[in-house]
Amino acid sequence: MKPVVHHQDSAPVSGHRDLAGPLGIGVWLCLLCGFGSSPVSAQLPVEPLQGYVYVEPFEIRKEFAFKLTVYPEWEARAGGSLDAAAQEKLLKEITAQLAEACPLVVDGRQADFDFSLIRFVQVNPDLGVVKDTRPAIPVGEAMVAAVFTTPREAFPAELTLKWNLFPRPDLIIPVHFVASEGRGSYVVTKDAPEHSWLVPREETPGLVAVPVPVSVALAPRLLIPVWSLSLLALALVAGAVGRFAKGGGQVVAGLLAGVLLVAAVVSWGWGGFSIREPGAEVPTVREDQAAEIVNALLLNIYHAFDHRDESKVYDVLDVSVDGPLLERVYIDVLRGLQFEDGDGPRVKVTHLDLRQTHPEPLEGEEGFRCDTEWVAVGNVVHWGHSHTRLNKYHAWLTIKPVKGTWKVTNLEIVEEGRI
Repeated sequence: MKPVVHHQDSAPVSGHRDLAGPLGIGVWLCLLCGFGSSPVSAQLPVEPLQGYVYVEPFEIRKEFAFKLTVYPEWEARAGGSLDAAAQEKLLKEITAQLAEACPLVVDGRQADFDFSLIRFVQVNPDLGVVKDTRPAIPVGEAMVAAVFTTPREAFPAELTLKWNLFPRPDLIIPVHFVASEGRGSYVVTKDAPEHSWLVPREETPGLVAVPVPVSVALAPRLLIPVWSLSLLALALVAGAVGRFAKGGGQVVAGLLAGVLLVAAVVSWGWGGFSIREPGAEVPTVREDQAAEIVNALLLNIYHAFDHRDESKVYDVLDVSVDGPLLERVYIDVLRGLQFEDGDGPRVKVTHLDLRQTHPEPLEGEEGFRCDTEWVAVGNVVHWGHSHTRLNKYHAWLTIKPVKGTWKVTNLEIVEEGRI
């Protein structure tokens, strides 16, 4: 198969800037509308039918974009139009057809794709591919775009696409494979419908290391061993009972007191809690330390939503967010990360610019409340076009040590907006 264009390096193919980076948070009060991930430059759909395969750290997207008149039966009706009911009916029919079209083999195994999005679209030179909202769309101008996705746990090594969508047997169809470290664009035909692509090597992103809480290393603590003290109290009660018992009862009470005493010693430190020693100073966090902690926590919260499996998102999010706040953060961030009206590719932040971190100590307890400003930079790529977004946020973050690690325990949004 003769390639049209074949780039195997990380340089953008056009003028869009490559923003490499694994992390995304979307901000948990619907703050990231319009963010997304685009590792390389875009190529807008100009042919009657085009295909795209986007490879991201935890997802592969298979996308289609085509003019309705690529089908001979619709070309014959090019002078007509589609009202809202006809549009809805046609999209359902096309979705069923595309679900079975163009199987993709990933590292030797055929991938199962889930339907994500289908709509009528228009090509805007400045905005790229946008939703066609006209109540009646002329058949001659109608363009359909669709997205199917499959989750992944790591970057694949090789993809093999078999293109079987040929409304006309003589079509020459461009197919674009896109990863953050490179791209390859090829053509498929009825006689040569298959192509394999070696994905440029890339490490799957992970969590950013968060500094160890100052208190863990410096603050002296007094342990209150609840279980041990409870068992010791029971041992004393058993001993007291034994003093007034007679015969065998005295022996049993003595043995029980001995067992409880041994258990109290063995369980020392289990199920207890610690308090600060009287007179011990609560460790404070300097501004430079606060900046390092906040930056790492925000990046890791963004990163949690790179995953597509809900349980995995919760697991990764739990590393940075305390339990009572977890569900709220998950729901609001996920809503904010949905592109446009909740469909299509999930948005992703590629860069975090921390503008301000002014920590204030918490009265009588460990941790700090931080007056924070940051700018989240992201871009979304779909159907051959990328959009870059910058959102600025001002918030108070409350951060405390939880089981030996820093976590966000409260969030108060002061201001948000797009730059």
